[in-house]
Amino acid sequence: MINLIPPVGHATLKREYLLRVGSIYGFMLGGICIAGVALLIPTFVLVHSQLSTSEQALPQMTEEAEEFRASELTIKETNVLILQLAKSKSDTSASVAIENIVALSSSYIEFKTFQLEKNNGVIKDIVVQGNATSRTELAAFKNRIGESPFFKSAQIPISDLARESDLPFVLTVTIATSTKNK
Repeated sequence: MINLIPPVGHATLKREYLLRVGSIYGFMLGGICIAGVALLIPTFVLVHSQLSTSEQALPQMTEEAEEFRASELTIKETNVLILQLAKSKSDTSASVAIENIVALSSSYIEFKTFQLEKNNGVIKDIVVQGNATSRTELAAFKNRIGESPFFKSAQIPISDLARESDLPFVLTVTIATSTKNK
């Protein structure tokens, strides 16, 4: 093929070609950058508004965090108290023990007071005061309590059995250690 362009013109033509191709690529790259920036403007506005909102809410969030820490500390202290209460809770509730004593009695036994004696929060003894119509009724009541699986023993002072009828008595009942709120 015959080249009709002189060598000097050929160099100029190459330079102009590279200049035009470079300028097209430059315009395309500039357009892409401008489009990218234009598409990122809504994201910038959103992030900027969220950041300013969170900066305004920061003092309130700090106060809430302090309240949560204080609540957490209160809950921990409450849990410690609950554990202490659970440890000190009696194996046998007073009402169940008294109900069992009353259930073992008869109509000839009249109760005046019930006094609980605890050791480390556990009911050990119940002191029952009352009146019995006869010595045999009181002895039978004592025996029924002693035979009950709920109770370990029952003790009446000998002096309470001195009279034959209309006996005031003090009965000390020991709770069995293996019972749990029957």
